[in-house]
Amino acid sequence: MESAALQFPWRQLGELLVAEELLTEDELEQALGEQAASGRLLGQILVANGYLSAFSLARVLSEQHGVQLAAKEGVPESPAPLAAAPEQAWRPLGKVLVDLELLTESQLGRALTAQREEGGRLGEVLVTRGLLSGSELAQALAEQHGVELGAQDEAELQTIVRPQTPDEPLYKLFEVIFEPGYQRRTELFESANFLETADYAFEFVDEHDPAALEIHRTHGAAQETVWNYSASRAAAVGDDDVTYGAVIKETHTWLAGPVSYLTNNCEPMAVLLDLEYYRDGASTINQGHVRNPRKVRFLNAPTSDNTNAAHGVGIDGVYRDPWGSPYVVTLDLNGDGRARDALYREPAVSANPKDPNLGLRGLVRGVDAQGKAFFEATAPVMVWSAGPDRHVDTKEKADRGVNRDNILSWGR
Repeated sequence: MESAALQFPWRQLGELLVAEELLTEDELEQALGEQAASGRLLGQILVANGYLSAFSLARVLSEQHGVQLAAKEGVPESPAPLAAAPEQAWRPLGKVLVDLELLTESQLGRALTAQREEGGRLGEVLVTRGLLSGSELAQALAEQHGVELGAQDEAELQTIVRPQTPDEPLYKLFEVIFEPGYQRRTELFESANFLETADYAFEFVDEHDPAALEIHRTHGAAQETVWNYSASRAAAVGDDDVTYGAVIKETHTWLAGPVSYLTNNCEPMAVLLDLEYYRDGASTINQGHVRNPRKVRFLNAPTSDNTNAAHGVGIDGVYRDPWGSPYVVTLDLNGDGRARDALYREPAVSANPKDPNLGLRGLVRGVDAQGKAFFEATAPVMVWSAGPDRHVDTKEKADRGVNRDNILSWGR
C-alpha cells in the first residue's frame, strides 16, 4: 500500500485547490515535487508550507463530499495549526472516521450500504442521516490528508448539504484484467466525488492487489480516463529507478527493470509527446492527459509507420535509433538525483578493470543496502542505444567489444 500511495492522484486534489484560487500553479508544482521526493501527504505539505489553512483544505474536501462549510458572518476562520507527523500514511476516509471514534464500524457499514443503494457521496449521506456533523467531517478529512484541525464550534459554522444532481459527472472505477491479446474491464465503484472514487481504489489495492485500475470520468455521452494504477509500476517506483528498455536486436533478451516492471520507452514517449493513444490504437498511460496535464509536447521526434528497423517513433510509440534499435531510457524515480540503468549498473559492464572502485563511461560506484556494488550516472536521466552494430553484451565491459559503439547520453 505504501508504494501504491505514490500513485494517488495528488495532482487532481491540487487542481481543485487551484480552481478555488487557494493555491497558485507554481505552488502546486513545488508541493507535488516535494510530495514525490518525500512521500508525505500533499495536504500536509501545503499546510506546513503556509500555502493555505487547514480549514480551507477541509472546506474544499468537504464540498467534494456534498457538504458546504463556511464560518458564519463575523466569525474569523480558524488559524492553521502545525501539520501532523510526517510518517503518517494514507488512510481511507471510513477508517479515519472509525479511528477518530466519530463513527462505529456498524454505523459506517450501514452508511456505505445506504450509499450503494440510494447513491450520493459519503459525507452527504453521513451528515444527512445525522451520523456526523459538518465540523466532524471537516476534522476527519483534514486528518486524512495529514493535518490536525481542532473541533469547530457548530454554532459558528454554517453547514449546507448539497445533494448530487443528475447533470454532474461521475467517476467510475474499473479493474483492468489482462487476457491474452486484450484487456477486460470490470466496474467496481462510481461516485460524483473523484477523491472518494480514488479512496475506494486504494482500499481495493490494499485488499485485493489488482494488476491495474482505471478511473473514468463520464459526463453524458463523453468519457475519458483520468487516472490509472499499475501494481508493477507502483512496486518499481517504490524501490528503485526504472529502465524503460527493449529487446535488443541481436541480444533477444529484455534489458529493462527492475524485474517487477519490464516495459519499453513507449511510456515516457506518451508523456513527452502528450499522447493519449498510440498510432496503432492502443491506449497510453497518459489518457486524459493525467501524466501531462498541461498538454505540453516536450519532444520533437521523427515518426515511423512501422514497429521494426525504422528510425523514429513507431506506431507502437517506441522511439528507435537510426539503426532500428529502441532507445533505452532510465529515469531517477527514487528521488536521489541519479540514474541507475539496468545494464550499466552491473560491475561486469561498468567496473574499471584497473580499479573496480572507478566506473567506466563516467559512471560512479555505489553499494546498496545488501552490500552489492552498482554503478550509476550522476544525472536523473540516462539514454542509450545499441549503436550501429545493434549488439549488446551483458558480460562485456562498456568500452570494449560490441558495447564500444553504444550511443550514450552521458559522459564517455
